[in-house]
Amino acid sequence: MTAQNANPLTRLPGNLAIDRQLARLLDEGARFLLVYWDISRFKAFNDLYGYAAGDEVIRMTAGLLLADAEQHGDFVGHIGGDDFVCVMASLQAGPRLERLCEAFDGGMRALLEPAHVAAGGYETPDRRGRPVFHAIPLLVGGALPVQPGRFASVRQLSAALAELRQQAKGLARSGCFIERRQGQPLA
Repeated sequence: MTAQNANPLTRLPGNLAIDRQLARLLDEGARFLLVYWDISRFKAFNDLYGYAAGDEVIRMTAGLLLADAEQHGDFVGHIGGDDFVCVMASLQAGPRLERLCEAFDGGMRALLEPAHVAAGGYETPDRRGRPVFHAIPLLVGGALPVQPGRFASVRQLSAALAELRQQAKGLARSGCFIERRQGQPLA
């Protein structure tokens, strides 16, 4: 069943497996850190370098997240496109999140042409043919510490995570926006 739901590009568990994992943890009343990762500025890279290079970035990201998850006994899934989710047993994962972002940045620089690395990005024409500068893609995440009783369903959890993902999209460099509010139960 898990193999049928795996993302074909990364072989990571897909949405059904992610939802099952989260539902199980909610039912058990577990404490965990849920991180929604996104490769920001990915479309311009994919348009300029081509889909094969874009697939390489997605596989590289999946490999980084999976290696970290396996080292700590955590769960990683591929929502689709350039979006991933990690379920971490430790609520105190700040240094790990920073290391993942640094590793992504290093991997990304290795895939770019040296001139683009030096410039911090590249130009592509817009729909009218005018040049537009695009900064190098980033790995950004929204991290949600989950306490027992705070969320009644995966749907509520997913909605809260989507809000954090939007906050993370505003980051100027690779990084993770961690929810710090001590929210009341949303059940």
